[in-house]
Amino acid sequence: MGSPYQSVPNSNMPGMMGATADQMDGAEMDAPILLNSSFIGTAGGQENNIVDFDDPRIASLPRILLMGPRRAGKTSIQRVVFHKMSPHETLFRLEATQMLERAVVDHTPLCRFTIWDFPGDQYEYGYDVDGTGAGGAGEENGGVDGDGYNDDNEQQPQQQQQSHDYDDQIFSKATALIFVLDAQDEPYDHVLQSFTDTVTRAVRANPTIAVEVFVHKVDGELFLSDEAKYDCRRDVMQQVADELADAGLSHDAIPISYHLTSIYDHSVFEAFSRVV
Repeated sequence: MGSPYQSVPNSNMPGMMGATADQMDGAEMDAPILLNSSFIGTAGGQENNIVDFDDPRIASLPRILLMGPRRAGKTSIQRVVFHKMSPHETLFRLEATQMLERAVVDHTPLCRFTIWDFPGDQYEYGYDVDGTGAGGAGEENGGVDGDGYNDDNEQQPQQQQQSHDYDDQIFSKATALIFVLDAQDEPYDHVLQSFTDTVTRAVRANPTIAVEVFVHKVDGELFLSDEAKYDCRRDVMQQVADELADAGLSHDAIPISYHLTSIYDHSVFEAFSRVV
């Protein structure tokens, strides 16, 4: 199936190879799935192993971040592409991601990387790698201290520092950010506002990070024609450009690649092959 978009594979990803979509689709990729940031199990049902993501050998691997709203299809993409799960199985075998899940994809010596799958909407401020809230003091009582005085002004510098520390922890060592948007869940305004905020923080922490948007679930009755898919992608691109302009940023200053994807055809394999 021909690609409706053009995208240049990222050549600045160390240790990764621009595998073709056919290679990714046809190869056996029994990548481990990390559960609760501590244990992993292979798709073949082998025994769990411990993966230390602080190990320099793991930490130095290229890192791909999967972000986006709930139910957008992030985990389904990962399971279909890297674990050979049937697209139909994802409808009843997968539950909503509750915690950050990290996995090591070890396909070939030239194609090794880690995937960080974030729960929907929890890639924003206040979510750390351990999956616990990182809110500051006073958060539980709405920012009011024990004497009944509002301490928001005192907390603001601390919260700003926490957000910068969080951004540095998540984005500074990432190779690529894949933001998955559910094309069937209109309107996109709120999602794209979150995307713009996320991209702004990511680029601030890591100017070389590659930003990819998967306009996902372009299947079903809404997208029977290619024209409907192209119109959807064009609308998303325009809205992102408008959001960036409102934030005082130029769309040209932040290179973003857009991909039309579905787990029910070859498009998601091709899109991922252009990222890795």
